[in-house]
Amino acid sequence: MKKEGLIQKQGIMVMTLAKDFLDKEVGDRIDTVASMAEKYAMARGTIQTALKTLVDNNAIILEPRGHLGTFIRFIDYNELLKFSGIDNIVCVMPLPYTKRYEGIATGLYNVINSKNISFSLAFMRGSDNRLKFLKEGRYDLALTSKLTANYYMSNNENVDIVAAFGEYTYVKGHALIVRKNYKGYFSGMRVGVDESSYDQVSLTNEYFNDKNVQFIKVQYNYLIEHLLNNEIDATIWSEDETIYEGKELKRIPLKELKTNTLDTEAVIIANKANETIINLVKRLIDIENVLDIQKKVLSNKLVPNY
Repeated sequence: MKKEGLIQKQGIMVMTLAKDFLDKEVGDRIDTVASMAEKYAMARGTIQTALKTLVDNNAIILEPRGHLGTFIRFIDYNELLKFSGIDNIVCVMPLPYTKRYEGIATGLYNVINSKNISFSLAFMRGSDNRLKFLKEGRYDLALTSKLTANYYMSNNENVDIVAAFGEYTYVKGHALIVRKNYKGYFSGMRVGVDESSYDQVSLTNEYFNDKNVQFIKVQYNYLIEHLLNNEIDATIWSEDETIYEGKELKRIPLKELKTNTLDTEAVIIANKANETIINLVKRLIDIENVLDIQKKVLSNKLVPNY
C-alpha cells in the first residue's frame, strides 16, 4: 500500500474513533481492538495507531483493567470534536431582542461551554432562514418554537428535536397590535406578516381565518413602523416585545387558538444526518440548568452573558 493511502486510512480511523468517543463518558468500557478492527474492517495496527493518536493528544486517557477490559478515565470532548472535524458547535437562534431570548441564550452558552465543549451562538431573523442555513450545514443547531419544529417535521424536513424546554421558554405569548383608534375587524383590513416566520404566518392565518383581509409582506422588525405609518392596520406580535408601548398603538390578547402554547415553547433542532452532534448535545445539555439561568435573566438577577 502507498504511504499516502496508509496515512489517509489512519486519518479516517482517528476521525471515526473520535466521533465514537463523543458518545461515551468517563467510566465507560471500550470495545477491544479486535472487535473495532472487525467493526470498521480495518487492520488492528490502524486501530491501535488511531487510539494512540487520541491518547497522545490528551483527547482521552484509557485505563486497562486486565480481563475486565479497558475503561475511559478521562475525556476532553473539545479535543475529540477537533479530531472529528468539528472545531465548534454553533446554534443559530432569533435575534436577542427580548429578555426571554437573552435568558435562553445565556443558559445555553454557559451550560454547554461549562462541559468543556466549544459552543457559540449565531443570530438570525426568521425561522425559515434558520432552517435553510441548518440544512446547508452552516450551523449545527437551530432554536425555534415547538410549533415551527413540528411543522418542519410534518413536512418531511430532515430535522429532529434535540432538546425541548417547556412552555413560555420561547415567548410569553402573542397578541394583536393595532392603532388606538381600532374599532374591531373590518373587511379589507391590511395585516402585516413576515413570511419567513412560520409562527407568525400560522398564528395570523388562524386568527383571521375566513375573514376578508389583505396580507401585506413586511419584515418582522419593521411591522410596528408600518403600523405607525398607517401602511398596515394590524399585526401579530410577541408579548415579550414592548416596542409599541408609549406609541399610538394598543395590544389585544389573542383568543385561544388551536396551537395552544406550542408557539411559546423553545426547542433545539438539528439535521438528522448530524448524529454526532445530536447525541453529544442530548447527553450534555442540562435543561433544568438552562431554564434556571433563563429565569434569573428574566427576573434581573443575572446579567445576560452569551
